[in-house]
Amino acid sequence: MTQEVHRAHAESPLSFVTIFDQPVPLLPVPTVLTAGQRPELQVVDRFTRGVAIVGRFALSPSLIGAKVDVDPTRPLRVRVRLSIDKMSEEWWHKRPPEHVTREDTATGRLLVLRSQGETRAVCYLAPANDTHGAPATGTVEFDLPAGSVTKEGLLILEAVDAPTLPDWAESRIMSYGQVGVRIDQLDLLVSGGGAAPVTPFVGRQRDGFAAQLVTTWPQPDGSIAPVHVRVRRQHYRAAGLARRAVNKAIRESRRRLHSNEPTVEMHDVLRRWLDAGLVNVEGAGLETGSPVPGRLVARSGSNDAAHAHADLHIEQDAVREPVLLRIVTDATGVNVPAELGTMQLIWDTPVGRPSCPG
Repeated sequence: MTQEVHRAHAESPLSFVTIFDQPVPLLPVPTVLTAGQRPELQVVDRFTRGVAIVGRFALSPSLIGAKVDVDPTRPLRVRVRLSIDKMSEEWWHKRPPEHVTREDTATGRLLVLRSQGETRAVCYLAPANDTHGAPATGTVEFDLPAGSVTKEGLLILEAVDAPTLPDWAESRIMSYGQVGVRIDQLDLLVSGGGAAPVTPFVGRQRDGFAAQLVTTWPQPDGSIAPVHVRVRRQHYRAAGLARRAVNKAIRESRRRLHSNEPTVEMHDVLRRWLDAGLVNVEGAGLETGSPVPGRLVARSGSNDAAHAHADLHIEQDAVREPVLLRIVTDATGVNVPAELGTMQLIWDTPVGRPSCPG
């Protein structure tokens, strides 16, 4: 071996790559990753790769790592599209340790997402039977500061359980909640400079008077923007093959039984509930467990008499952790015939709400 070759080896960094190894490709930015069988997805831990999806979390905690061709001088926006389906439930019953059990009411899945070693977002997913038949999918979006991912490094995405849960949430949220949750798509974008939008998730139940759980996340300065909440009345809509026929029959019965409809518009109903103290809001930080007070403020009336709109405010100067809120309505103070009639009460977050309610 010549002296030039010896010198080249001495000056080169330590490497275990042989001449038979192919260089690892990098994901360009922007890009959309929709499959897990990609060489750029270099690391998976407790995560099962998919063919038509990126994959599924197999246990808690779980992570994936991708090689990304990123400009280290610019922030990177990460958008993760998550969902649960029937197989998610099957995975949960097979994969957690045998001693792990849950109450029948513990159907919600609360995922804390971390990237590059720091908590970045939180997502609450509930199955379709808790969300009035809506698909259980959700989108989480966050920004990584410039330099968080180097050109030679990995973009790491972890899913972990919340370190703490308030007592009032333990009966609604399952442990090992990410088991079986799908990553349908991973988008990498160049951040435009503004903060990534914070998507609130509402874990509503069929019973509108049950506790409605809402997650939100602070901006970099610690502030939490008000969460737009919608309260609406809706006739029961059956799911399944006969849904369209059943809904048609419901519309016919609504016309015949119009005299039984509520006589008070929903935004006036909500205002009365708030004025009478029938709606209670409380919250807790998901990392420290510290109480986070909140309040609901009615918006101006809408043109739809069946809908009311309000803003959910955090009454704290600065928050440095994800927050879980609970909204409880005292059903004993409700005038059911005049205010609800035969309709169901439904809470949701229409502005910025993902395709999956959480």
